[in-house]
Amino acid sequence: MFSRKRWLGAVAGGLALSSALCSTGWGATSGSHYAYGVEGVLGATAPPPGWHYRMYNFWYNPDTLNDSPMPGANFELDTFASVQRIVHVTNVKILGADYLYDILIPLVDTDFTL
Repeated sequence: MFSRKRWLGAVAGGLALSSALCSTGWGATSGSHYAYGVEGVLGATAPPPGWHYRMYNFWYNPDTLNDSPMPGANFELDTFASVQRIVHVTNVKILGADYLYDILIPLVDTDFTL
């Protein structure tokens, strides 16, 4: 049986560890140039065998550059990307993993003025 002091220490340590793990997740994505959740929570799972089509659309429209060494570094940028993805999942398994291959076709339109 744990003593009260030891039990409180274990709870405090668990809370400290979980808060540290949660903050590193925010640090990796907050302010990043990567898009949030393009694939969603099941992004690492393979679809069932066969041919699959996915389309990703992304629009980015910044107008200022924060922490710029140049004063007045304002610009206009409009970027739209539509990425077509064709996936083929085979019936072959290698070391228990599904074997698949895909092709990505990015279509990008960018308008930039300084």
